[in-house]
Amino acid sequence: MFSDAIEIAYMPDMDDPVLIAGFEGWGNALDLSRGMVDYLIEKLDAKAFGRIIPDPFYRFDENRPSVEIEEGLLKKITPPGGYLHVVQKQTAGRTWFCSRLQNPICAGSILRRHSWVSVKR
Repeated sequence: MFSDAIEIAYMPDMDDPVLIAGFEGWGNALDLSRGMVDYLIEKLDAKAFGRIIPDPFYRFDENRPSVEIEEGLLKKITPPGGYLHVVQKQTAGRTWFCSRLQNPICAGSILRRHSWVSVKR
């Protein structure tokens, strides 16, 4: 069931990887969590290498897709989920991954099921 939960475009080289995750739609101080990850992705020129497939992790009655409508026509549907980004240059001797996810409940499920990510609590 979870083997198709993350779509990987390419597997980056890793050296003692660390994951920095920001969560949307979570009551935090002025959306600081998501904003911090957006800032790091931009300033460190992180590149997307994978995406979270929402179906195994989201209840669509709680996390509805956002839609874009122009002149009465549906133009775009964006499901919940997120993307994985990697910082190509080493930072503090480690490979940094940044992820922006919509729901903190799904994050632990995703990360625990993928052996290439080490999660420390």
